[in-house]
Amino acid sequence: VLTLAWPGRVFFRGALGAIRARAPHLDLPIALALFVGGAWGVANTIRGTGEIYFDSLAALVFLLLVGRFIQSQQQRRAADALDLLLTLTPSLVRVVRPDNAATDTKPVEAVQLDDLAEILPGETIPVDGVVDEGESELDQSILTGESAPVPVRAGASVFAGAVNLSGVLRVRTTAVGESTRAARLMQLVADAAEQKAPIVQTADRLAGWFVAIVATLAVATGIAWSLLDPAGGVQTAIEHATALLIVTCPCALGLATPLVLSATIGRLARAGVLVKGGVQLERLATNRRAPGLAVFDKTGTLTTGAMSVAQWTVDEDTARLVRALEARSTHPIARAIAASGAHADSPPTGVVNTQGSGLVGTVGGVRLAVGSDQHLRSLGVDIPDSIADWARAAAETGETPILIATEGIARGGVSLTDTPRDDAHALIDTLTKNGWSVALLSGDDPRVVRRGGRARQRRLEYE
Repeated sequence: VLTLAWPGRVFFRGALGAIRARAPHLDLPIALALFVGGAWGVANTIRGTGEIYFDSLAALVFLLLVGRFIQSQQQRRAADALDLLLTLTPSLVRVVRPDNAATDTKPVEAVQLDDLAEILPGETIPVDGVVDEGESELDQSILTGESAPVPVRAGASVFAGAVNLSGVLRVRTTAVGESTRAARLMQLVADAAEQKAPIVQTADRLAGWFVAIVATLAVATGIAWSLLDPAGGVQTAIEHATALLIVTCPCALGLATPLVLSATIGRLARAGVLVKGGVQLERLATNRRAPGLAVFDKTGTLTTGAMSVAQWTVDEDTARLVRALEARSTHPIARAIAASGAHADSPPTGVVNTQGSGLVGTVGGVRLAVGSDQHLRSLGVDIPDSIADWARAAAETGETPILIATEGIARGGVSLTDTPRDDAHALIDTLTKNGWSVALLSGDDPRVVRRGGRARQRRLEYE
């Protein structure tokens, strides 16, 4: 009795709420089974005869509450995973004083709209806003999935979570905290994760009919047994009707289904996969006979999201000089080149970094210019036709070509690519073998996307 009155009261309160709101859900048939079983058990205890159901009811309440506890824990873990993603945005902001002469560091909660925030190279933007001063390039992969740097200058919109790669920016704040785009995105995912799957919603909608049907069957069972076993009388009829109510308690829908959905969403969130909700999981489970189309983002999903060197067309001595020079830049391409091998012993001098275009400097007594074709031409560098043809061919295959010049003449180059993930081939193979059509949906350069599809040796669709 104490089990039903204390820990089991959650089901009775849910059933009363459903009746008051005229919106039946699974707590209603569960509460009916618990109430009838408990009431008849008490009556038999007082009478000293007949079946009692206290042990079964206590086990039922225990298992249902354990299931709900695990479900809430999984939902909390999923929410914690989303909170972890939100910690990717800084908690402190460097705010420019009104006199424009210095800055104060404030918690992001203390930042007001229209405040001027200063973001140095390498820092993560803490607020949404509009660039007021400065030029730079941003890594917006947290929002777009694309690792290619995005150039920004005065008047451009920037968002919390993007990484400032090169220049100093001063951003006029338009949104902070939960109002930022990144926070709203995470909140949409969190809200969807708490929504009930269609199978649970259907069960809740049918709960009223379920109670009416089960109650009718229980009455019919009682009447039938009173006719079949007149000697047993009312006691036998009520015991069979009560047993029917307990057996038909919808524990599978009330416990297993929401538990499995919550556990799956939580586990995927901890693995970095954000599921919009149980609706999407159920669609995947019910589409096995006609799977349909699986659409993937490229950067960071089928690829690592990080640039790596594909090929050098200069000798190793020149490559060492280039790596030493590129180590002076924070640009993703520069970092990839610098990390690709050994550096020259001599430190670079006279380094000039042209934002988003390239570097010029002297290493070991050699004057180097490293950057895009357009940048080197603007410096007056002579680019032979063979090297220009190589750069065009590299771009056509989806690689990013960087030209290298010494003493005013282009000597060759280095090309970079976004490395495919090790498990991308196996994933696509598994999907196609199970009847799925696979497509890439990417905002990257079409040549890069096509190259990614060819590297997987699959017939893919491109957008």
